[in-house]
Amino acid sequence: MSFIIKIALIFTVLILTLQAELPPDVYENYQKNAPEALTISVEKVKTSLISFSERSVTVTAKVIRVKRSENKVKRGDTITIVYNRTFWRPGGWVGPSSLPILKEKQTVSAFLRKGKNNNNYYPDARGKSFK
Repeated sequence: MSFIIKIALIFTVLILTLQAELPPDVYENYQKNAPEALTISVEKVKTSLISFSERSVTVTAKVIRVKRSENKVKRGDTITIVYNRTFWRPGGWVGPSSLPILKEKQTVSAFLRKGKNNNNYYPDARGKSFK
């Protein structure tokens, strides 16, 4: 096998192995440490295109269960969750999974943090902030 073919083969194998997800225990730790652990019912979802590979997502949701809340969120409260959803990544990208775009009437557990200068909430467990 020629030297160039060997290098190309090694490069290809390296690129394929770099496409990795974070280990499950990393996400579990993020979820465990999120300031807000809620069960929500999604009422409204608004998305807008930021770029060819990313969307802005705004979710209005009703809190149906509170596991913990540093911001004193109560059952029945309506909250706004804001995040970006990346739907395309280049080959060889390494890192956390993308957040899903939630759907109206969907009920999910949400691991969130409140914004410092606004009343919005933001995903706090990366790609596993909703389950």
